[in-house]
Amino acid sequence: MPELFLPLLSLFVFSIPAKATPAQAGATDDVGDTALEATTTRLLRLRDGNLLWGTIETHNPEGIGFRLLETGGLLALPWVILDPTEEGELRLRFGYVEAQAEELMVEAHRFLLADGREIVGQIINRTDTDIWVKRAEGSIPVPKVRIRGASALVHVPALDIFTKDELYQKRVSELQSQLLEVGGAGARAHDELAQYCEHLFDYVHALEHYSTVRELAPDYNVQRISDALSRAQTKAALQEQVDYLVRIDLLRARKQYGKALTSLDEFPIHYPDSALLEDWNKMRTRVAKHQERDARDLVVKRWHFWSVRLAREAARRKETYAEVIDYLDETMGLEILEAVRKDLERIDPTIEAETVRRLWDEREGGRIRGATYGTGTWLLGPESAKDLLEPEEEKDEPSATEGSAKLARKRFEEKIQRYLKNIELSRRSQASATGDADPEEFWKLWNLAGRSQWIHSYYVENSGDYRDLEARLSACRECGGQGFKEILFTGSAIKGSRSGDHQVPCPNCHAVQVLRRLRYR
Repeated sequence: MPELFLPLLSLFVFSIPAKATPAQAGATDDVGDTALEATTTRLLRLRDGNLLWGTIETHNPEGIGFRLLETGGLLALPWVILDPTEEGELRLRFGYVEAQAEELMVEAHRFLLADGREIVGQIINRTDTDIWVKRAEGSIPVPKVRIRGASALVHVPALDIFTKDELYQKRVSELQSQLLEVGGAGARAHDELAQYCEHLFDYVHALEHYSTVRELAPDYNVQRISDALSRAQTKAALQEQVDYLVRIDLLRARKQYGKALTSLDEFPIHYPDSALLEDWNKMRTRVAKHQERDARDLVVKRWHFWSVRLAREAARRKETYAEVIDYLDETMGLEILEAVRKDLERIDPTIEAETVRRLWDEREGGRIRGATYGTGTWLLGPESAKDLLEPEEEKDEPSATEGSAKLARKRFEEKIQRYLKNIELSRRSQASATGDADPEEFWKLWNLAGRSQWIHSYYVENSGDYRDLEARLSACRECGGQGFKEILFTGSAIKGSRSGDHQVPCPNCHAVQVLRRLRYR
C-alpha cells in the first residue's frame, strides 16, 4: 500500500480486533449478499486511484465495512471515498440506489422539425405520411414532411413517455412468475419491484411490496428492508404531495416552465407544513437550472434560424439594392432579437430583449458555420471583398460597473462604421467602379437564393453578433482570378477598329478577382 495513502485510511480505521463481528463494527446485520461478500476476497478501487485487497463484511446507507487482507483491520469506508463506478455497482447490489430516488430513464427518439421545435417519444407506428410517437400524454402523429434530418436516440425520464401506471403494470407483468413464489425467491422479486416503484416515485406500491418482502422472508436483508419500509411509509403518507412535485418535474421535462414555476409557487400555499419542503426547494433549484440551460440552448438555435429566415424574407420583399442596405443597417438585427425573444417566451414568459441579448453574448463554443457572398462579392468593392479579417486581440473582460458603458460605446462605434460602409455601398450603387456594371440592375436580375445568401453573409460579417469570424477567398472560376477575360476581336472595316486581343472585365467577378466566403460561430 502506498505510504501517501496511509494517513487517509487512518481516518476510517476503527480500533476493532481482526476477528470482530459485524455487530461490534456497528454495521448492519444483513444476510444474503453481505454473507457472500464476506467470504469473497476482492479488489476495491478508491476514488483517488488506490487499490485495496480484502472483503466487504458490512454495509449500510452511509458506506461499507471492509476488512483488509494484508493486516486484517476493518475499515469503515464512506461511499464517497470509493471509485464512482465501484460505488454505483455496490449501491445497486446492496439495494441503496432507491435511497437517492434516482429517476428511471428509457430510450426514445428525438425529432427536429422544420420550424425548429423538437418532439421526443418512442416510435410505435409508421405510415406513408406520419410517424406515430408515444408520449405520456398519448400518441401523436408527426408528419414526415415536417421532420428535418434523421431522428436521434436519446435517454429521457420514463415518465415523459409512459404514465406511472403503465410502467408499473409492465414491470408486474415481467415479474409475474417470480412474484408468485414463496420464501426468499418471492421476497427478492417483491424487493426488486418495490425498488422499481421508488424510481417511479410510487411510494404506495413500494410500501405494499416492501411489506410483502417482510412477510415472505423476515430474515431477508433485515436492516435495509426496515429502512426502506420506514422511508416508504413516510412518503406514502405524503403521496399526494409527492405526485404534485412529480407533476412539476414532468412540466420541467416538457419545457413548460411557466406552469412549473406557477405550481412551485402554489405548493407552500397548499401544503404550508409539508415535510417535503426540502424536496420542494430542490425542485425549485432543478427547474431554475434547467430553465436557464434550455434558454441558453434555444437562443443559439433560434438566432441562427432567424438570421437565415429573415435574410430570405428580405431578399423576397426588398426590391432594390439600396433598400437591402438600409434594412441591414439597423432593422434586421432588431427583428432577429424580437423573433428570438418570442420563441423563448415558451421557456420564460416574462423574458425581455436585454436578457435574450445577454444569453446570446454569453454563449460558448458552437459548431463552425458557413456563409457566402457568391457572385455578388463584387458589390462589396475590391478592398472589402479581399479583406481577410485579421483576428482581434483578446482583451480583458470589463468589470461589472464599466462593462455596460464599454459595450454601449463599442456598439456605437460599430454603428458608425456600418453607416460609413453603407454610404460607400450606396455610392457604388449609383455608378459602378467599372463604369458598365449597375448594382441595382444586377440585384434585380439575381436569383432569390443568391440574394438571400448575400444578405445573410453581410449581416454575419457586419452586425457584430458572431464570433471567430474568418474570411476565405477563392479565385473566380470564370476568369481564373485575373479579373478580366481576353477576347479575340477580328476588327471592323466600318468602325475602322483593328483586330487583336482585347481585355474586358470579367462578367462574373466584375474585376474583383475573387469570391468571398465566411466561417463563423
